[in-house]
Amino acid sequence: MMHAFPTFETEHFSFGPVTYEDVPNLYTLFSDQETMKFDGGQTMQSMDEAYQFVQYFSVYNPEFPVLRWAIRSKDGRIFYGTGGFYKINLQHRRAEIGGELLKQHWSKGVATEAMSGIVNYGFNVLRLNRIMAMVAPDNKAANALINKGFFKREGCLRQWEKWGDRWVDLNIYSLLQEEWRKIK
Repeated sequence: MMHAFPTFETEHFSFGPVTYEDVPNLYTLFSDQETMKFDGGQTMQSMDEAYQFVQYFSVYNPEFPVLRWAIRSKDGRIFYGTGGFYKINLQHRRAEIGGELLKQHWSKGVATEAMSGIVNYGFNVLRLNRIMAMVAPDNKAANALINKGFFKREGCLRQWEKWGDRWVDLNIYSLLQEEWRKIK
């Protein structure tokens, strides 16, 4: 069953489906080793993988546990990256948040505003009760971003994932709807 892909805006950005026009930017984003270092470590190896990414993430199905947006300027001319929810469980009203930005947009406030917008969407539209973030301890920028977003650190999941040939610990953070409402 086809559903309209959900879209929304924040002060500076629009959030919508990835498109085939995004393929070059998606390939640049996901083939960059520095960007992917803390996101599983696997990089795209071909433009064909970027086309497959669009096929997979450009369709919205409320029964599917992933909702990932392209983050763009409001006029649609600048592609910043992607972000959204993974492991969406509407029965228990929880999801995991994540995203990636092209390097030229790092440390410019894009991630802070994008995360806030995605969190708002999760609590206000999806009616989530809990949003989680899982971040590698070595990813200083993401840990700082999550802490700026008022998430609470719940602990460290030791050797939670295998990235390439190594086991990786992940810090787990959460933000509850009632906490977000107090902040906003």
